[in-house]
Amino acid sequence: VRRSLSDSSYAERRRECDAAVAELRSHRSSITSLRDVTVDDLDLIEELPDPLARRARHVVTENARVVQASQALESGETERLLDVFAASHQSLRNDYEVSSSELDAMVEAALSSPGCVAARMTGAGFGGSAVALVRRNLQDRFLQAVALGYQSRTRREGAFFVSQAADGAGTLELS
Repeated sequence: VRRSLSDSSYAERRRECDAAVAELRSHRSSITSLRDVTVDDLDLIEELPDPLARRARHVVTENARVVQASQALESGETERLLDVFAASHQSLRNDYEVSSSELDAMVEAALSSPGCVAARMTGAGFGGSAVALVRRNLQDRFLQAVALGYQSRTRREGAFFVSQAADGAGTLELS
C-alpha cells in the first residue's frame, strides 16, 4: 500500500518514544535512549502510561529479537527465525501499531506459502513492505503461492522483489 511517512503517525511514534525515555530517565538517569533499556527492565517499562509502555516495550524487545535472529543465523538454527519474526510482526502490529491489514495479509500469505522460513512487515510501517526468508529451491513456488494468497485475502495485487545477500554480507544456504 502506498504511503507517505509525513502523512502517517511515524513522527508521533518518535515523540512517544522520546516521552518514554524522559519518563524512564526520571527512574534511572543513565537512560538516554531506549537502547539503554533491556528486557530486564520490562517491569519499569510497564509502569509507563499507555501508549508509552507499549511503544517502549516494542523497541526494547525488538532490539533483543535482532540479537536472537543474528544468533540463529550464525548458528544455522533457521527454525528459530519463525518465532523471532512472528514475535516481531506481532509487536509491530500490537505495541507499535504500524502494521496494516494489507501488511498482515501479506505476512499471512507468505507464511502459508511453500518454502517460507519466516516473514514479517519491515520498514516504517503504515503500508509499505513485508520481508520473507524463503528456501531458494522453492522460490518460484513461493512467489506463485504468496501472490495468490495475498490477492485472495485483499483483492489486491502485490509486488514482489527477490533479493539475496551481496558481497560483504554473510550468506546462509537454506536447503
